[in-house]
Amino acid sequence: MKKWGIFILVVLGGLLLILQYFAGKRLQSVSMPSKSAQSEQTGAALPLSSTDYVASGGAIGLGDAVGDGGGLILPKVPTNYQGACLGGSLEEMRLTHGTYWGSGVEEGSFDFGETQKMYDMMASYVGCVAVARENIALCDTLPAEVTQGRDKWDAASTPKYKCQELATNTLLLAYIAGNVKDPVYCRKTLSSWQPKDVARISVSDLCRAGAEGGMSGAADYLSKRMPPEVKGQIDKALPSSASSCGGDAKCLVTFQVYSAIKNGNMGGCPSSSEGYCEARITGNPASCESIVHEMSRNYCSYVERVKKVTGGFIGMSREAIKANVSPKQLSKEAAQKEADRQKIAAELKRQETDRLRNEAYLKKKEADRIRDEADRLKTAEKKESDRLRNEADLQKKENDKIQLELNSKVKKVLGKN
Repeated sequence: MKKWGIFILVVLGGLLLILQYFAGKRLQSVSMPSKSAQSEQTGAALPLSSTDYVASGGAIGLGDAVGDGGGLILPKVPTNYQGACLGGSLEEMRLTHGTYWGSGVEEGSFDFGETQKMYDMMASYVGCVAVARENIALCDTLPAEVTQGRDKWDAASTPKYKCQELATNTLLLAYIAGNVKDPVYCRKTLSSWQPKDVARISVSDLCRAGAEGGMSGAADYLSKRMPPEVKGQIDKALPSSASSCGGDAKCLVTFQVYSAIKNGNMGGCPSSSEGYCEARITGNPASCESIVHEMSRNYCSYVERVKKVTGGFIGMSREAIKANVSPKQLSKEAAQKEADRQKIAAELKRQETDRLRNEAYLKKKEADRIRDEADRLKTAEKKESDRLRNEADLQKKENDKIQLELNSKVKKVLGKN
């Protein structure tokens, strides 16, 4: 399946190549110092249960969100996924926002790079759900401001902005493909153009050209109104065919996503943007779950790293642990954690044994099938060989009979003479 991070190829498609020419500024990357884990950072044990959450449709609201985890609200989506580790479900990752990771978290928590990765993946996931539901307002529930230590992330690096960017650019392709009817995504994409370039066009006419003529309609409209030197960028940003890309990988992904959405063909979705592409075609956010799976794997590895550094705790200072947890309690909790770990390990080993046993059974069954097929073919070949031999014997007898009759007739003719 499918790495969520490559979804940015779709974002770089659409009109982004043109935007890089016309926009007054480029997106800035986060420039903040990393925060290394310190040995004195300790904290609370991981939660032991995972919580499924159920779906509702329509616009985001209090009834369409999963509670509060340090201010982080997510859209409801049905799932049975329990996480890559104990405590690694999406709901538990959300609930630990503000303690294990997130804006303003200091001690015993994820470092800067890990927090950034978590926010990026949350943005990608919510953006994917927004694409499925054609509701970019879902991104508004993600943090629009993020601070870490004394540093504040720039706006373009926040999860809300990244979510909006991912969703808008995919929905723009869907709009041009005729899958989405609301031109708001077209207008929103053009909002970052410089005024002098916007003055060259009519936004409504450009959006109408895309809606009515697809990629070629939008490209033709822009080519007639923009400087000749950007013609090549326009063709690659709005490819009407694979040949328009001239081998450019990002352009090809854009065309493949556009074509798949236009034709409602999930099989045409490129693997690099499969979740977003399928989500728009089906309107089902279940297509986005692969992002959650990768996010959970990362989350579990980050938790494990912090726990190794802090002696098994996360999200609390050493002073808080000493004040609230006795050595006896710590020992009991550690023993329980080890028992849980061993239980999980034993279950995983049992599942692996069952898998290998089933695999061996299937291999034996396949071998038996191949052997039976070989026996059947061998029997059929023998029957065919016997049939041909019998036919040859009958033909020989018939030939001998004809020869005898011919010889008899020859003798009679010779006797008369």
